[in-house]
Amino acid sequence: MTFDGNSLVYGKKTFPYVIYASQYTYTSSGVRALHLLCHALNNLGYEAYVMSGITHGGLQTPTAYVLRRGQLREAGREPIVVYPQSIEGNPLDAAVVARWLLHRPGIYAEDFRASFGADEMIFYHIKDFLYDGVKATRLCMPTTDPRIYNNLDNPHDSARKGYVLYMSRYLATGLPVADFLKDALVVSPKSPRPAEELAEIYRRSELFFAYETTAAGHEATLCGCPTVYLESPLIDGILGQDIGMKNGSAWGFREAEVAHAKATVGQAWTNYMNLVAEFDSDLRQFVEITQARAAESHARKIAAKE
Repeated sequence: MTFDGNSLVYGKKTFPYVIYASQYTYTSSGVRALHLLCHALNNLGYEAYVMSGITHGGLQTPTAYVLRRGQLREAGREPIVVYPQSIEGNPLDAAVVARWLLHRPGIYAEDFRASFGADEMIFYHIKDFLYDGVKATRLCMPTTDPRIYNNLDNPHDSARKGYVLYMSRYLATGLPVADFLKDALVVSPKSPRPAEELAEIYRRSELFFAYETTAAGHEATLCGCPTVYLESPLIDGILGQDIGMKNGSAWGFREAEVAHAKATVGQAWTNYMNLVAEFDSDLRQFVEITQARAAESHARKIAAKE
C-alpha cells in the first residue's frame, strides 16, 4: 500500500495561502471577496490566512502574522500570497504571487503595470477588469449572499413603490443629483444599514439608481428591484455583462432601458445561481494553477541548494 503524503491526521501536503485583505467590512465587496476566498480555500481543505486583525465570525479566516509566515518559510512551505489589484508591488516579498483583479487596476495607480511583478499569476473577477495584453484566468467570486438578497415569496413584488438612490463616491464630485430623485431613499456605506434591512428595502422598491459602479446594484436586482445606472464621470457602462449583469439593469433612465431591466430582472437570479455553481470550478482551477507554480518555485530553491 502506498501513501500519497495526505491524510486527515497529518493534513494536505500543499502550499498555504496568505491573502492580503484588510479588516472585514460588509460595505466593501472587494474586501468580502478576499475574505470569502480564504474561507472557501479552507473549506476545500487547503490552508489559508488573511492579513487582517478583524474577521467575520462566521467565516473560516484565520489571521497570519509575521511570525507565522516565518515559520511557514522555515518549514519549506513558502506561502502563495494573493494581492488585490489595489496593492502596489509585493509588500510581503513573496516568491509566489497571485494578483486578483477585483476592479480596474488603473483606478488606484496609473503606473500599476510597473508595480505588478512580471511572473505574477493574474486572475480576474469579470472581464471589464482586464487590461490590454494581460493573460489571466477567471476567478469570479459570488460575494452577494442569496440567503439574504432574494425575491422569493415576496408579498410586495406586485406593488412596489419608490426609488432608492445609492450615494458614495458621487457625492465627492460635487455634481448635482437629478430632480426626479429628490425624494428617493438614499443608501450609502457612509451610513451603513444591516444587510437584512437593505434587502427588505429593495424588495419593496420600484427602482434602484446609482451614479457609480456598486455591488449594491446587484443586491437590489436579486431582490427583484431593477437597477438604473446613471451616466457620470465614475461609470461608463454596465459592468459584468460577461456574467449576465445586463439582465435587471438599465443604462440611463430611458423608457426602453427601464422596460428591459424590469422584463429581465428575474433572469438576474438565474444568472447568479449559475455563477454560484460555477465558482467551484473557478476555485479548483485557481488552486491547480497556484499550487503548481508554488511547487515549481520550491523545486528551484531545493535545486539551488544542492
